[in-house]
Parts: sequence; C-alpha cells; structure tokens
Amino acid sequence: RVVIESFELTILRRLRERGTHAELVFLLEAGGIPADQLTDPTSRSYTEWMTPEGLDVLAAHVDGISPDKTVILAPDAEGRATGPAPVVARAHERGLAVFTWTCRPENAFLLPPFRTGDLADYGDWRSEWAVLARAGLDGVFV
Repeated sequence: RVVIESFELTILRRLRERGTHAELVFLLEAGGIPADQLTDPTSRSYTEWMTPEGLDVLAAHVDGISPDKTVILAPDAEGRATGPAPVVARAHERGLAVFTWTCRPENAFLLPPFRTGDLADYGDWRSEWAVLARAGLDGVFV
C-alpha cells in the first residue's frame, strides 16, 4: 500500500492524471493557503477546503484528507479539546478517508491542557489521544 501526502493539491491532481495508483491524501494546515495557490486570486484557504463545498471538490481528486490535529481536536478558547470537528463526518460522507498529524506524547505536541512538565516530557497524551480515537479517524501520522 502506497500513500502519497501533500500540502499542495496541484501535485496530487497531476499524480492522479498520470495514473498513479497510490492513495492520495491532501494535508490541511489549520490556517493559511497552500503554497501552490498563493498567486491564484481564486484559490481556497485550507479552512475553505474543509467546508462542505471544498470537500465536494476534493472528493473528485483525492482519496483522503489529513487535517492538522488541532482541527480535529477543535480546542475552545481555553485550549480544551471539544472535538471531533464536523470535518471528519463531512469528509466521510463524501467517501474521503480522514487522517491527522502529528500525534506524539511529548508536551510540545499536545494541547496546553494535556501538558505536564517541560516541553520534552511526556504529557497526558492518553487523554488527548482518546479524543482522537473517538473522532472516527481512519489513521494518524506520528
């Protein structure tokens, strides 16, 4: 099984057009615009790609999406996880697999409420990952 991931939809579309038989996954930042679309005035932001309309377009070009973990966890103003975000169910409704990244136990990679100790120490990763486990994801990247 080969999975190709990219933050740029242009390259994933080209791979599909060339007959690549790998699974294609569009990586989505929590904000900003894909680098391959910075000069296009009609381009969508990563956030806009996660709307129902954006997901409809993506379903024609990729096999899955992989939003930043904070998108899935949907933290509130205090940083507490409220997820899963609606994008998971919306993507699944369109036949897209849903992954997330980066899942690591060190505090530097956890939402603030799950941190204990220094950034390099392991925090309460089990609690954060429990939210992800309930989100209905198809996989995670570590």
